[in-house]
Amino acid sequence: MRWTLLFVLFLAYPPMGMTETRNIELCLAKDKNWSRSEHKARMKELGIQCATVYYSLNTPDNRAAPYAWVQEYLDEGYTVIMVLRIDADGNNPLHETLSGGNDTALNDLLFEIRQDGRPITVRLWHESDGNWYPWQMYYPGNSIQLLVEAFKYLHTTFDEAGVLSFVTLESNFNRRDAPFDTPLTEGDQYVPQIDAVVSAHSGSSYNRCGSRAKYPTELSFASEFGPFYDRNLVFTDKPVNIAEVSTSGLCTDGEKLQWFRDMLESVDTRFTRVETITFVFGTVAIGEASNDVEIPWGFSTDAQRAAFADLLNEYRRKWGQPEVLRITRNESKPKLDLSFGADSAPWSVWTKLTYPFDEIDNTAINANSGVPFGETGPVFQLRLKQQWLTTVVGRKLKLGPGIQAGALRSENDEQWWFNYDYVGITFGAYRSGPRNAYISWGNFYFEVVGTVRQYRTDRIPERLEGTPGWLGIQTGFSFGGDQSR
Repeated sequence: MRWTLLFVLFLAYPPMGMTETRNIELCLAKDKNWSRSEHKARMKELGIQCATVYYSLNTPDNRAAPYAWVQEYLDEGYTVIMVLRIDADGNNPLHETLSGGNDTALNDLLFEIRQDGRPITVRLWHESDGNWYPWQMYYPGNSIQLLVEAFKYLHTTFDEAGVLSFVTLESNFNRRDAPFDTPLTEGDQYVPQIDAVVSAHSGSSYNRCGSRAKYPTELSFASEFGPFYDRNLVFTDKPVNIAEVSTSGLCTDGEKLQWFRDMLESVDTRFTRVETITFVFGTVAIGEASNDVEIPWGFSTDAQRAAFADLLNEYRRKWGQPEVLRITRNESKPKLDLSFGADSAPWSVWTKLTYPFDEIDNTAINANSGVPFGETGPVFQLRLKQQWLTTVVGRKLKLGPGIQAGALRSENDEQWWFNYDYVGITFGAYRSGPRNAYISWGNFYFEVVGTVRQYRTDRIPERLEGTPGWLGIQTGFSFGGDQSR
């Protein structure tokens, strides 16, 4: 009896120095104006190891290489929350999905997710209770039940793809719904049904003070998120996460740290169902979110960013988690970076060695030398190429110049009297072709090429004497596939 009482007291009042472990993932959303490299640099600078990214299902790049750029984050050790955005080129995304119009794109994506096999969280139907995106329940022509059916459809699709053993599905709502401006006003009509097909829920919550005349008052996180959180608890016992959060700083002269400290404290003491927090630190241009002035969600100075990173570590310690080392942007750049991005400087090395085992002696006379051609022998070819590309036309096409150099060598100057070295320049257009589970249409290219050759044999035709140049165009494409996929 005495030991039982001591054990109960131990649980109720743990000894000094012992911290209750709480598993809360701290994430940073990728702003649409940031490259992936910049997003990663910002996470390192803030000591954040979870990336929240927005994946548009039907863009040409994502159709050509489903999931490829998301895997980059996983490869570098980041936890990933993927907000899956399904648009339909002017069609209604809910109708399009329920009619099977997105099945090919979804199955291609899920094939890659299954092949990868690493855990991620996928948020479905971003800010579902709004009316500003064409998939939302209150968007003209949509309905609550239509959205519920779309949630169920996606759950079935993910389940049939065999990924739900490591993929967590999550709903996402705004802190206040569109028609009533209150949290989940008609939630009894959809939250229980959605709850049956997701593992967690999440909500977006911002302090927009000063961004518009409608928002004249500084509001704490708890006052904005609290009613939404409490309303969720009526319908679910699952986690209720923070999908997006930030404060404008427009009413406090940019002083944001205390606001975030109060926010984290409220998560610690009041919002005990929260398991992930995604901070939003991009900049919103005037008019992009019904704002009259630019909203700078992030921190503007190195000192502020360092203080925020320290604040996150303070709460990691409080939650029994290991601290995360902050890496400044200069420190995060490697001395030699050969992981060239899609919009920077791809390089390539191509080489080929041909060695025939059984040859026929060619007795024909080389008109240039008067000697029989003989046997070919081994032939070696080499090409080095460096390009500088930029992406244009809505990320569909890459353009840019390049330089190249190469050589061709054979020990038989009669058969290969055109042994030479060359240098050249290129300017081309390049595009990755579409792909699905069976066929990859490779790469398309169109190049203007100029080269200068230096021949390395004793005798060459008169027309090739000196260092002749060549100018022309070349184009081509490749395709292939693996039916076993």
